[in-house]
Amino acid sequence: MDLAFSWDSLVHAESDALDGYTAELARKLAPGGVGLLHHSNLAACRTPEGGFAADMDQAANGWRAIGMSAELFAALCDKNGLVCAAQEIFEWSRAGVPSDCVSLVVRGDGSPRAPRQVVRADMQGEMAAGLRLAELYGPEWKHRRPCAPASRRWWSRRSRLLQT
Repeated sequence: MDLAFSWDSLVHAESDALDGYTAELARKLAPGGVGLLHHSNLAACRTPEGGFAADMDQAANGWRAIGMSAELFAALCDKNGLVCAAQEIFEWSRAGVPSDCVSLVVRGDGSPRAPRQVVRADMQGEMAAGLRLAELYGPEWKHRRPCAPASRRWWSRRSRLLQT
């Protein structure tokens, strides 16, 4: 495979499932192939005691996998022969809770690589910018509703943006 892409599905997968996915991806990716995988980062949001704050549980965060984090995903890639080249950590359904991560992976070939780049992204801002750009395609776009908005907050923000 030249490209593997997963969005809004593997966020629900725990580390044992992602261990299998990364092992298979390492086997199937062609030399030079890449993967872009959206997964949970909820484990990184735990309190020092190992739990979650009362308002930060799994249900309140879109049923993200509670045992998965960006760091653990990178370790699974190392274990299975992939290189996790970059990660973007971002908030999905709750402000202030960096529950999600998108990881860019490549097949490892044994050569030294630059350290993994980890950034904290503003996905809400990126989606808003995308919506403003989409308006350039014509007014008929305003009447389309996306398949699954990330949250009610995002949907109301989208509506305000389209009215301006």
